[in-house]
Order: sequence, then C-alpha cells, then structure tokens
Amino acid sequence: MATSAVPTNALTPGLLPVLIHDAQTSARTQANIENCMVARGWRVMRVSGAVASDLRGLSQSDLALRLESRLGADHPTDAMARRFTNEAALGDTIWGAMPAYLDQVQLSVRAVDLADVKPEPKRKPRVAKRNPPWAVAPLKPEQLNAMGADQALVIVRAIGNGQTNGQGFSFERVPPEHTPPELGAYDVDGRPDTFYAGVRWTLTKGSAAEKRELLAGYALPPGRWRLSQKMGTLDLCLGAPAFDIRAGDVIYLGALDLVGNLGPDMDPAPATMYLAAAPALAAKLKTAMWIADTTAVCSGVYYYRLETGASQQPG
Repeated sequence: MATSAVPTNALTPGLLPVLIHDAQTSARTQANIENCMVARGWRVMRVSGAVASDLRGLSQSDLALRLESRLGADHPTDAMARRFTNEAALGDTIWGAMPAYLDQVQLSVRAVDLADVKPEPKRKPRVAKRNPPWAVAPLKPEQLNAMGADQALVIVRAIGNGQTNGQGFSFERVPPEHTPPELGAYDVDGRPDTFYAGVRWTLTKGSAAEKRELLAGYALPPGRWRLSQKMGTLDLCLGAPAFDIRAGDVIYLGALDLVGNLGPDMDPAPATMYLAAAPALAAKLKTAMWIADTTAVCSGVYYYRLETGASQQPG
C-alpha cells in the first residue's frame, strides 16, 4: 500500500536531481509504511543502539525470529517512539513536510517475506483541467434556488490560515459497491464526485493569527461523501468521517478549523446565515450525521486516518 503513493517527478534533469528525487520517494514510502501501521493500532518502538547493531545484517528469517518476542509485547522493553493520537485532527501537527532520509528499511518490514505480496490497486489518474466536470464548485447566491430536484445542498465553513498559503479539505463521493478500485464514482455514472472547501490563496501567506474563512454551499449528487484529503497531500484513506445525503437534503457539515483542533463545530448558525435569503431551504436545514472510519483506495502523497469529535453514527 505504501508504495502506491502518488509519485512526483524530479524538477530538473540530471543524475543528482534524480538521485535526490529517488531518495525523497523512498523516504515517503518509509513514512507511509509507518503511517499505515500506526493508523491500524501498532506502536512504533525504538530499539537501542546496541540492539540495532546486533540485528543489522541478519537475514529475513533470522530477523523475524529475533523480533518475535518484541511484537505485540504487553510490557515492551524498548522505548515507544509513536502511537496513534489522532494527529491529523490537531492544529499543531506538521503535515506534508519531507520526512527525514532513511538509509535502511524499518526492521519490522525487513523481517517479513514480501516476495508474494501483490501491489495495491491505484486509482485511475485524471487529467487536471480548468473547471473539470468531476468537481463541484461553490454556488453563487443566485444559484441557490436553481438547484435540480436530484441534488442536495451541502454547506460547510472552513476557518483559519494554515501551514501553507491557502489550505482546505477535499470531499469525495463513494462509488457504488463492487466498483473496480481504479475507478471513482464519476468514472461510473458521469456525475461529479469531488468538491473542495478551503480558504483563499493569496500572494503572501500571512500570519498564523490571520482568520481567513470560507462559508460556501455545494449542489451535490446524492450518495455517501467522505472527507478524503487535506490540501491534496494528506490522504485520509485509512479512515475518515463520511455523511450520507439524499436528493432534496440541506445539510450543514460544520466549521472545520485549519489552525486549531479540527472539530468540526456543528453549531448551525453559519448555515442559517448563509440561507437567510432562501427561507424554503433554511426550513429543511439539518446538521450532518457523521459516519466514522470510512476507508478508500489510497491515492495521495501521505496516508493516514482521521477521527473527529462530531456526532457520529455507525456506518
């Protein structure tokens, strides 16, 4: 799964840029291996220098035998370096940075025979365009009362100035059951299957204290939609909240904080304000019932899992 991350190309030709690029790709793979394990409940333990020297150079079978007593230990003798703490929801988590270069694969991976492991399926790439037909743009005020009968209105608020210049969240419609993993919902039925909710991009980033904001509505096809990515870099394929909508629904997803803890804040006041000039829609307004821990085919740069504190129901 970790090796199926979206590749990046070396910016300039030549041997040195290619070597640097390959090292970066390897580092991303190592980060995703750890991310996948941590998201599934594994603890990352750091062995001492003496133990590392003793284990270095062992064959796969010998290494597996030596590590057997350490795996899943109730009372580990090694120091814990990391465990899942829902970091994707915390405002002070640094995400999207280049991981440190690692000159060897983690011991746990080296101890497993991966010869017969089949690669994970990859999502079929889409050619980026201006106003692509698979993406839903925010509605203009005059479009509110012109939605089709086969659409739902979803309102979301994003606040704060994040770690990059402009930041936000992508949502994706879940394809029908038994759809081949390389296809998205748009590839199956030709209806839009993504939308993005984020604060504006400017020529300068601005300070972290600057409160940029988006309050927008989107006319969406019915179905299950999940919070899929943060800024197109952090792919929440290993677990993320989702919501179901039907034709004619008016749903508020809450306020997503880009700087503090993610939330979302489900106070419907911003959505009520957004619908002030559309009383018929305001009368149908409900807050989203979030469905926890939905998964998807991984297709971003880094993979992880997100839990939210919103009201949830079993999926």
